[in-house]
Amino acid sequence: MANIKWIFFDCMETVIEVKIIPDAKKYSEWAYVGSGQEKYWKGSGEFAREFEKAMAELKEKYQPLQEYELRERLAWMVDRVPGIGESEKKGIIRTLFQNYWENYRANCYIDRHLPAILQQLGQNFNLGVVSNFKISGGVEELLRYFDLDKYFDFIITSIGVGWSKPHPLIYQKALQQAGVSPEEVVFVGDNYDCDYWGPRQQGLHSVLLDQNDYYPGLKHRVKNLGEVKRLVSNFSP
Repeated sequence: MANIKWIFFDCMETVIEVKIIPDAKKYSEWAYVGSGQEKYWKGSGEFAREFEKAMAELKEKYQPLQEYELRERLAWMVDRVPGIGESEKKGIIRTLFQNYWENYRANCYIDRHLPAILQQLGQNFNLGVVSNFKISGGVEELLRYFDLDKYFDFIITSIGVGWSKPHPLIYQKALQQAGVSPEEVVFVGDNYDCDYWGPRQQGLHSVLLDQNDYYPGLKHRVKNLGEVKRLVSNFSP
């Protein structure tokens, strides 16, 4: 049996919940609507189409699972607006990003039981966050905003590493940060590929947060984070 020393958590829709699960259209609306920059596009429909084109272009530029900043996507769009100077472009990008981030953060919340759960887990295990995120410092800011950062020993993000889950490098970076071998870690998250299958490919244990019973036949799954301690204890001697 393994001697579990660490639990690595995904962040979004695991530690931090969302009121609405956003799609590409919602992400574009968060940047555009109410930004004060609407005049540069012919409505939210055009902005959304350009938002999608930017993603497609950047996908061609980067390798699979290679991460890039959200600001780069916005910059791609603004660069294609005719008749504006470089200084003005920077201001538009900054404003769109700020509008996006305010809307993104307003969509987040935490379960009222979460602080007690993390505090209890922290008495038996070291805790870390390993998350995909396209905004530098974004996960860190959200955890501080909800007063959760104090429960975690470190935060690893895809934008910081340069590669997103399930790329091996992000798990390896987290293991290096923790200073442990894979079998001493349990990964907990809501995404099957990134938080369950991906960690197992690197030798970590994993537990899927399956709140909607999408994987009823999976042995190592929980419906809420309150069940994590019981299940993780089964991995330990």
